[in-house]
Amino acid sequence: MHASLKVIWDSFAEQPQAILCVYSFQSLTESMQELISFSGSQTYVAINPTQATHFALERMPIQDGAKKNKLRPLYQSIDAREGITTGISVDDRVQLLRILLNPKSQPRDIVRPGHIFPCAVHAGGTLATIALPEAAYDIAQVSHTDKNISPIGIFHDLLDENGNLPSEAFIKNFALLHNLEVLSIADIIINRLKHERLVTQEAQANIPIKSGAKVTLCVFTSPVLAGEHLAVIHGEIQKGAVVPVRVQIENILQDVFCDSSESISRRAIDKSMEYFGSQGSGVFVYIRKKSSLEKDSSKNVFREYGIGAQILKSIGVQKIELLTTNISATLEGLETFGIEVVRKRSLF
Repeated sequence: MHASLKVIWDSFAEQPQAILCVYSFQSLTESMQELISFSGSQTYVAINPTQATHFALERMPIQDGAKKNKLRPLYQSIDAREGITTGISVDDRVQLLRILLNPKSQPRDIVRPGHIFPCAVHAGGTLATIALPEAAYDIAQVSHTDKNISPIGIFHDLLDENGNLPSEAFIKNFALLHNLEVLSIADIIINRLKHERLVTQEAQANIPIKSGAKVTLCVFTSPVLAGEHLAVIHGEIQKGAVVPVRVQIENILQDVFCDSSESISRRAIDKSMEYFGSQGSGVFVYIRKKSSLEKDSSKNVFREYGIGAQILKSIGVQKIELLTTNISATLEGLETFGIEVVRKRSLF
């Protein structure tokens, strides 16, 4: 398998999109030669806000008509100030990349406009914004822990032989032809959720609920998912026992301002609490969203259930009876992260 380049594709996009990104900075000149040879498109570098501030980068202005196209958030193009000719050659591009990788570099080391476009990414990577530039950024963070390097995601868009967005078949055939590993954004998210601790318990209290029972309320925060996430624990959690669990994503308009007859979301809360009371134990995990008006999407739900799985693990839950409103649904965000779904139970 190729050691310095990887193909990453957006497994959540309606139309397949993919990038070819640099995985290793050890032989940067050779990596860039192959990157340009395999994909002659524009070179982008994924840079977090701290890095952008350090180099005094300025955002590209976006006209009102372009906002609808969901363009990448780019900074003005840049080149190295010294040691280059036109800025186009591999050696010229590598000169700039080495400046960006060096934490001791200064804003005066670069000039603009240039031939490489920095791309603004969230410091939380794919767990904060699910997009290909964030995926390239995450790959760089995972593969390089050297304090003498400030990792950046170096990538090209992958296009087919006609210069159009590639099909899934083209992506797979391209990777096979060049002996490249293919990763999806979902793969990167799963790996991060498995190996990074992304929830912290901030508070705990015993509170009464509508039925008159007392439950334990645990409050969690996460650096990649804003808000205070809740775990409402009924009874005691016995090690190795199968625990009834409901994981639900916030829908504040329905959860607070509607009653059970009008809202599936609110009815699911009430039914879960009733079932926990009848069983003598259970955990209700309530995942907050950035905005109460934010629409659910498959990619956001995938991440949010991963955070829910980390909360369950942190309070000692390993095996669960999953309470669901859709008995046929699969929740990789739970099953992939060490939470065994022993059985499912329909709430309605």
